[in-house]
Amino acid sequence: MASGGLVSSSSGTMGCSLVLIMLAVMAFSRCIICMATAVEERSLLETAEFTLDSVRQSLTGQEDTIVYRLIERAKFPLNSRLYDQKYELVPGSPGTLIQFLFKQTEIVQAKAGRYLNPEETPFFPENLPPSVIQDRTYPVFLHLPAASVNVNNIIWDVYFNKFLPLLVKPGDDGNYAATSASDIELLQVTEDSMCLQQHK
Repeated sequence: MASGGLVSSSSGTMGCSLVLIMLAVMAFSRCIICMATAVEERSLLETAEFTLDSVRQSLTGQEDTIVYRLIERAKFPLNSRLYDQKYELVPGSPGTLIQFLFKQTEIVQAKAGRYLNPEETPFFPENLPPSVIQDRTYPVFLHLPAASVNVNNIIWDVYFNKFLPLLVKPGDDGNYAATSASDIELLQVTEDSMCLQQHK
């Protein structure tokens, strides 16, 4: 597995890199939140499953996950062929390779029932297949104004066009599968975090 970007083999540089990554994720999160300020603020009513404390704990866990995913992504160079539409890496499929892989990931997740949960919002909702598992009743968590808000386009734009080039070094090591997996996992956990941030 290739190394590079903000992650270094020396312990001193590693420490500095981790600090930079943590600062970067804080800036990334703040940028996303600022762009979503149109959402009406409202306190979350305590229920048997959701309380303000449980939401805070979930946010803390998701922030840790985001930091970890950023560290994993920083192990690879930019690998810009993933994001450049001029490279037809998937013959017959319009768009970029990362879009193709993201769509295929969401198709599998939709079949497994991920998007039956109203808190989960796909980045590519068009033509998702129905779930093959039995539907279940989810508790009402988001109030109606928040449930109608979708900032995934903003998350996508900020991450790929503004944030990622600052996180990793230029170059191409050909590890497109691992690189795209890091991107997808990072964007999905960021989307989940934004869902809760609307009620923070």
